Amino acid sequence: MNKIFIISIVISILSINGCKTNNTSEWIIYNTENSGLPNNRLTCIAIEENGTKWIGTRYGGFAEFDNHEWTVYDTTNSELNDNFIWDIIIDNYNNKWIITKDHAEKGELICIRGNIWTNYNDIYDLNDFQMRSVAIDIDNTIWIVTRFNGIVHIDGENVIIYDDDELGITVNYYFYITIDSNGIKWIGTSSGLVKYDNSDWTIFNTENSDIPDNKVTKILIDNYGTKWITCNGMTVYNELSWINYTTENSELPEMNVNTICIDENGIKWIGTDDFIDYDYHGGLIKYDGSIWSIYRTENSELPDNNVFDIIIDEYNTKWICTDNGLAAFYEHYITTSNIVE
Repeated sequence: MNKIFIISIVISILSINGCKTNNTSEWIIYNTENSGLPNNRLTCIAIEENGTKWIGTRYGGFAEFDNHEWTVYDTTNSELNDNFIWDIIIDNYNNKWIITKDHAEKGELICIRGNIWTNYNDIYDLNDFQMRSVAIDIDNTIWIVTRFNGIVHIDGENVIIYDDDELGITVNYYFYITIDSNGIKWIGTSSGLVKYDNSDWTIFNTENSDIPDNKVTKILIDNYGTKWITCNGMTVYNELSWINYTTENSELPEMNVNTICIDENGIKWIGTDDFIDYDYHGGLIKYDGSIWSIYRTENSELPDNNVFDIIIDEYNTKWICTDNGLAAFYEHYITTSNIVE
């Protein structure tokens, strides 16, 4: 690999590196003009245990940011064949799994282990699949959601495809997969929420459950096993009951929810689309269980009202991927000297 683009950056705000000050609420904005980001249109973000961020872009490849230096990987200096990054996850062994997309909507699955890049398309003949999401199981096998072809399970040399016939329903689109602590797979589709317990398939849709819409695009599982679902608004499912949040029954400002993240205090951070042709507008939403706070370009330093992904680091800093750069947002910390024993 050559011509890796590295930019050194000095961060003067201490809380990004873990030093907290009291009564603080600050933003740091990263874009192509003031950082090593190769493109302002961001798609996804993942964080290593050491705090290094891996940031996907629409047409600029992806960037690695260790809070000091930026390293950019694209088709000119790496083994990427496409610069549109659809998904990035980091597994328990610190391997990076990256899904790309080309102009024909097809893409590749790449794993980076240390300095070794492995293209799984070449090994398992995945070139005809429009991959959208990847998850690594507790047994270290690979689960991939493809847009039209169902779910691909790679177990060593074996490749198993679960399609509509296996699920027993007709699915136009598959969007997302995540795996809970018990190894149960949860899949978002255009035909509802799918649960696979490694034996049986269960479909939750508007006909047999209280899910408000069959289009499920993302699922977050919290520490209690509760599912937070982007589904024409935000839906919460604890395997006993459903709670649906919409623009009509809550202060959620936009029904097109892209992502949900939960911080160390249990506060929900929600990223939405911004459709100016409608009465409701998006941005970054904070929900503490009773109060909704909306951050937009008009009332904060959020660089764009289209928020596609959010992740929270060990210092409770929110890293927000938008259509116009990356925002780091942290708030209301106190130093230990302020704590009364």
